[in-house]
Amino acid sequence: MITPQEERFQRMLELSLQPFYEGLYGLLLDDAEAFLAMSDDEIRDKIDNDPRVELLLAALIVMFRQGLKVGASVAADLLNMESVDVPMSELFDADRHALELVSMTATSSLVVTIANDLISLRNAFKSDVQGLMATAKAWIRTNVINKARIVAATETNRIVNRAAMAIYRTVGVKRVEFRIREGACPKCAPLQGIYNIDEVPQLPPIHPYCYCLIFPYFGE
Repeated sequence: MITPQEERFQRMLELSLQPFYEGLYGLLLDDAEAFLAMSDDEIRDKIDNDPRVELLLAALIVMFRQGLKVGASVAADLLNMESVDVPMSELFDADRHALELVSMTATSSLVVTIANDLISLRNAFKSDVQGLMATAKAWIRTNVINKARIVAATETNRIVNRAAMAIYRTVGVKRVEFRIREGACPKCAPLQGIYNIDEVPQLPPIHPYCYCLIFPYFGE
């Protein structure tokens, strides 16, 4: 189970992502005939150059700042502290992965995935404009919900773990525990264990919908 703080942030991120997915899918499907005539590169360029991608980047920076606060709160709970007094600007600067995350989410999870989805859709219908239009609304609705949910869950875990690691370093934690959660997959299970804080082989998420978490470790 994820913490209530994570769950609230994840839901907020999911709802924020949905209109961007819907807008970018709809960008090409508004003109079905022209869309079906596009090449793979034309579809990728059209999505990649859409101004809504820049708006998404700006919105995600704000969202992930909030996510850092959630991560700090989770870390404080794991450290059995009432709070961790670290200014948000310092926390944001402490882990540049937060900035990388913004870029990765926008370019990889959004632009590339949406372009590939649309290419697959075009291939499925080829020149069948009527068939495409009959399917498009339901297809967009299903994909918007699924993609936003996957990205929100995965990126919430990523930023919470990054923020927690920044907090651990700030308060002097030397060792951490990679702790898998119930139902962990074969990719995550071998990573469970105790590590020096700078020697964790890979921070969660290890895969989409990963809920593993890095705990502070104070044992021998």
